[in-house]
Amino acid sequence: MTTLAIDTSCEKSTLAVFNEGELIVSCEHHSQKLQTGFFQLIEKTLDENNIQPEQVEKVIIGLGPGSFTGVRIGVSFAKTFCQLTGANLIPVRSYYLGIDDFQPDIYYLALTPSTRFECYAALYHLDSNRTFENIHDISDGKPDRICGWMKDIPDGAKLVIYGEGVGVLDGLALWDGIEISILGKNNSLPQADRALRFLDKFPDMCIVADPLVLKPLYVRPSPAEQKRGQSKPRL
Repeated sequence: MTTLAIDTSCEKSTLAVFNEGELIVSCEHHSQKLQTGFFQLIEKTLDENNIQPEQVEKVIIGLGPGSFTGVRIGVSFAKTFCQLTGANLIPVRSYYLGIDDFQPDIYYLALTPSTRFECYAALYHLDSNRTFENIHDISDGKPDRICGWMKDIPDGAKLVIYGEGVGVLDGLALWDGIEISILGKNNSLPQADRALRFLDKFPDMCIVADPLVLKPLYVRPSPAEQKRGQSKPRL
């Protein structure tokens, strides 16, 4: 089985191709030139590895949040590709592709840059049964809001902070009673080559989507939420 994994949510779009579960090739492309080069890179990568588009049986796509334009272009490409070839479309939240090895009983705070807010933020927990629990779903990651989330983490718990937007917390005091690790930006960007390993470890997250109805994941406040200063994920 040939699998194509794509993420276009951050400053570097990434591409990975797997065959029978083994990584064949992984490459990246600067997202500022996404429309002019990334799809040519996909075509070239498949051609150099003697893979015809119809041989791809599964496409894993980073659903966001992240670059508004980048995510929309990547998701649109994946949907069109699957419609034309009949490949299964598997969406994954992009920040899940920023961690190499998830550990149980740890809280994770993912921070992704946003042109509309200071950053997107999501706080979630991986329990001892290796089930993900959203503590605070994707929202406007204002520093004071993130600080308020810390009350929902038990004393003595471990928290991993990661993502391209970790700089939003610069200058803030660390929270008492929580063991905090901060991953460097270069070590925690979404990487397409992590996609298949993630789904192998968490098969419940491997859900085939209908390419006709799948939409990018981003934060868009409704009029009522704007009045309240709130925002929430919209699919």
